[in-house]
Amino acid sequence: MIKLNKILIMKNVMKHIIVFLFMLQVSIGQMTQDGMPYSYINDLSINVEKIILDPVDVDVMLEEDSQKSAGTPYRYGYIHKTAYTPKNSGQWTELEDGGRIWQIYFKSSGAYAISFEYEEFFIPEGSQLHVYNPGHEMVYGAYTYLNNSESKSFATPHIEGDEVIIEYFEPENIVDNFNLVVVEIIHDYRDIMNFSGNERDWECGVNVICESSESYQGAINSVAFLDMGGFICSGAMVNNVRQDLAPYFLTAWHCTDGDNPSTFRFYFNKEASSCENTWSS
Repeated sequence: MIKLNKILIMKNVMKHIIVFLFMLQVSIGQMTQDGMPYSYINDLSINVEKIILDPVDVDVMLEEDSQKSAGTPYRYGYIHKTAYTPKNSGQWTELEDGGRIWQIYFKSSGAYAISFEYEEFFIPEGSQLHVYNPGHEMVYGAYTYLNNSESKSFATPHIEGDEVIIEYFEPENIVDNFNLVVVEIIHDYRDIMNFSGNERDWECGVNVICESSESYQGAINSVAFLDMGGFICSGAMVNNVRQDLAPYFLTAWHCTDGDNPSTFRFYFNKEASSCENTWSS
């Protein structure tokens, strides 16, 4: 009976410490080219109707978060499930030089930030995609054919504010068809990137910038803040016995179970601003 109990306990423990190891495709995942959106560079005034997303009840979300089970990822965002495409939404504009622009404009009232996940993602060579807020204070892109992948999955990072525009530009004589499906729009209700600059206690271990943590300095560059879209975890780059620097990333299984790693975002070099304060930048 004692042996049986030990076996059951061991199985229970293993369920909680199983980890997930996968190849980190940084090189193509979030590679961008220099440049601003075509409409900004050419001072084009294009009036695109806003798509107003359903309101997010933050109080309900926070109450649910307070009841979450142990061993589950930390939730920061409400996920709007959508199916917006260049064929069924947004606005196409023909340009005088023979090119054209597609824009789609979203508003999720009260969001600290908005991010997107896509399926069937394909950008023809010579074309480019940008994601930005209306004032162009934050602009991501240009995303190009270099961001295409076999999975056809993609994600773009958080844009500050509750209004965001996706803009695609293609010059004349592009043969291949641009495509994407906006399948998730993440409404950040916790300000996970600290855009508001509020001091919050992020302490969960040794502060790596304190003198007492000198022994950790060689490892801190490997650690990443892992954003799975609406949820966050942490993890680290690891080498293997071949010492060949294959880009393996180690994290907990519950951070990835049922999700698509092709759309994960990895933020490195996140640390406290001082040894006294634990809120991060």
